[in-house]
Amino acid sequence: GGNPVRATPGISGGERVQPDVTAADGALAEPASQPSGAGGSPAQLLLSAAGWIWITVAATLLFYHFWQLLRLKRQLASARAVGDGIYEAENLQTAFVAGTLEPRIYLPESLPGRERQYVLAHERTHIRRRDYLVKQWAFALACVYWFHPLIWLAFYLMCRDMEMSCDECVIREMGGEA
Repeated sequence: GGNPVRATPGISGGERVQPDVTAADGALAEPASQPSGAGGSPAQLLLSAAGWIWITVAATLLFYHFWQLLRLKRQLASARAVGDGIYEAENLQTAFVAGTLEPRIYLPESLPGRERQYVLAHERTHIRRRDYLVKQWAFALACVYWFHPLIWLAFYLMCRDMEMSCDECVIREMGGEA
């Protein structure tokens, strides 16, 4: 099988064979590559399903992350400025840095004076090292490679190492008593 053909009368009285033109633009119709009921090989179906699963999980992780950021933003709406780029909020359990272009330090209201100094030094170290940006990029990569358990382990260990490194920096700067 090639293209369907039809007989048309020729000039010499004999028949001339002409391909059937079925496309709207006048191009010759191509033979079908597969029977109309075929859905592809099992490998193609598996790859297609894997692609849809990958995009669904990655999108779900990103959606959940942005939903959590919106919840945090609402929680921080009542935070009050107490210094240059430093905010306090009554409903926080721990201090952290938030923001991309203008990072801010958010502190729980109930931090005592000396502990507050240590925490501020720790969070300022995160800002100085741009840990907040590195963490965002690393999470984005983890969302892309969500299926690989070593990516999540690396992300977890990276976050833990960032925290310990900032603690060590504060201890070195403020002395052993910190």
